[in-house]
This record gives sequence, C-alpha cells and structure tokens, in this order.
Amino acid sequence: MYRHSQQRKEDDLQLVGSDFWGKLWRLKVLPKVKDLLWRAASNCLPTKVQLRHRHVNIDSIFPVCSLDSEIILHHLVECSFARACWVNTRLGVTIDYARTFTEKSPNVAVVTLLATRMLEQWSKAQDKSSQVFTVAFLTAADGAELWKTPAAGEVKINIDVALFYFMLTGTVTPELAEAMGVREALSWLKRKGWHRVTIETDCLIVVQALRSPLPMFSYFGSVISDCKTLLKDVNDVFILFVKRSDNGVAHTIARASS
Repeated sequence: MYRHSQQRKEDDLQLVGSDFWGKLWRLKVLPKVKDLLWRAASNCLPTKVQLRHRHVNIDSIFPVCSLDSEIILHHLVECSFARACWVNTRLGVTIDYARTFTEKSPNVAVVTLLATRMLEQWSKAQDKSSQVFTVAFLTAADGAELWKTPAAGEVKINIDVALFYFMLTGTVTPELAEAMGVREALSWLKRKGWHRVTIETDCLIVVQALRSPLPMFSYFGSVISDCKTLLKDVNDVFILFVKRSDNGVAHTIARASS
C-alpha cells in the first residue's frame, strides 16, 4: 500500500501540467502536513459527507460549528472556527469570520499555538547543528540503560508505578500515575529541603510533558502543571528519562506493592 501511494503521488506529478505538486512536496514542513494537503486536494479525507457517500449511516453536520455539512473546503477554510485559526496565525490571511464566529473561544489560540510549536520543533529537528536529539525534548543526559550511583553529596530518586485490576483500569492511565509519582517525589523533596537531586523515570510521556511549554487541558495536564510549580520551589533538581533496564529496582518494588 505504501508503494502504491508513492506511485500515485508520482503519477499525479506527471499528470499535472503545473509544478503545483512538486512545490507541495518540496515544502519545508512536517511530512504529515504535506500528506494532509495532498489528501485534501485529492478529495480523500474521511469527512462526514465522504463517509455518507460510502453508505455510513451518520449525519453530515460538521460538529465544530454545527452549521454546515462537513466537506473538506468547509472543514479547512470556510468554517468560522477554521477562519479564526487562519487569522490567528498572523500570516497575512484576512478572512471575515465575525458573521458566524461570535464566541471568543480559547481553542483557536490553542490550535494555532500547537501548530506553531510543532513547526518550530520540526524545524529545529532538521538543524544538524542543534544539540537537541529529537523533537521529544530529550537531551544527552537522557536514555541511560544502567543505573549509576549518584556522586557524593547528591541524591537519586527512581520512580515507577504499577496499576492493578482493583484500581479500575481506564480510570487511572499509566502516564497519569507516573506523573502523580513525580509530583509526590517533588512534594517530598520540597518538605525535606533537599538539593542536588536527580529524579529518574522510564515514562517518556511525563518527561516530554514536563519540558514542553504547551498547555494541556486535562487531569494529566493539571498534575504536570503542579510538578512544574514544585520544580520552581526546589533547587538543583533534575528529572531524566531512563530506560526500563535502568529503572528495574523501582519497577520491581512497584509491582510487589500489591
């Protein structure tokens, strides 16, 4: 299927007289963005109208605005929410969306912020001189595979959690439990007044969230926000991502806690 898709892209480039498709694939943006544009231009996105054409029994109303049918053009351009997002990007796009978009929704700001951050992170990832290894906010200090004794005068805390059947699977996700573990460790450090501490966890999502400047509107995001506040109240405390092999003892203790 991948080879078929690639061949179809090449065929499209040959069939179109202009260099539109060539310019599209040469854009310096995330590959998934270019793929989205290609699918939109090829009328391949699974909008509600498209699904109804394929005999899926659903309504055709676009749920964001609840005003028009969900077609590609409305979804990406004509909808009041889409217009507001385009205007908020400050790319010089002037679209009058006041007729239908009267509510000041913070989601517009969040969408444009996420898009901007994603482009910035991807651009940095393409910079070979950048010291950041991945777009996931990892550094050279992350990814340890073997546990090492902390230096004299330093403290190391390894965190891991375990979920059991009686904890109602689905109510507490693993990443939420890990974030709560980090929050508890930071609260404990704040009470003790300890410094020069390294906290190690094998939950990559938590480390990414702690280092990301993006807001997260969820219970997980609330716990991460608490952790960021606590980090401001302690000195010389670093949180690192490590491999499971480095965190084996903490993992074993967590599993044995049942």
